[in-house]
Amino acid sequence: QQRRSQVNLPVVVHIVPTPPRRQRLLWDNYHSVRYPPAYIPRDNLDVKQDILDWHGDHPHTNFHDMFDFLISAGMFLEMLGSPF
Repeated sequence: QQRRSQVNLPVVVHIVPTPPRRQRLLWDNYHSVRYPPAYIPRDNLDVKQDILDWHGDHPHTNFHDMFDFLISAGMFLEMLGSPF
């Protein structure tokens, strides 16, 4: 017998108008440096100082210090996830 559940999850999304060009940065996530073909990720969660493979190359993960600094300075990051 099939069981079925229903969950309601309220989500609030804050949408802001397009910021002025001087406050926008384009983060090119699509053209990230590729790993060498023989590279084997380490993904050891016990290693806290070198978490490159653990989080991936995204502004709010591996680059979160820079991301936090830019956001606190009033900047907006736009993510490029496909070829331009």
